[in-house]
Amino acid sequence: MEDELTAVRQRALDLVRNGYDQVASVARVDLKAINRPRPASLQYGSRDEIVREFLAAAGAVATFAVNLGLITADQARQAILDFGAAHPELVDQSPP
Repeated sequence: MEDELTAVRQRALDLVRNGYDQVASVARVDLKAINRPRPASLQYGSRDEIVREFLAAAGAVATFAVNLGLITADQARQAILDFGAAHPELVDQSPP
């Protein structure tokens, strides 16, 4: 039973990290190719817009996993810090 719980927690942490990896991947996609099949009202206006959307989704997954007790807030924070260190070009550099 304990092994199953450990496996579930590891899977949750992997999903959080994968969410942030997807942000990095989507930052390199061809925006015109993404927009082509989408109705005009749902098209992305810029690469920053799609990156923000995927960042929000990754953050929601992390928050959900923390709220369920599958990962700790420190683990979620570390996933975000690791993402920022690996992809500084995608992190907002403006002061708070």
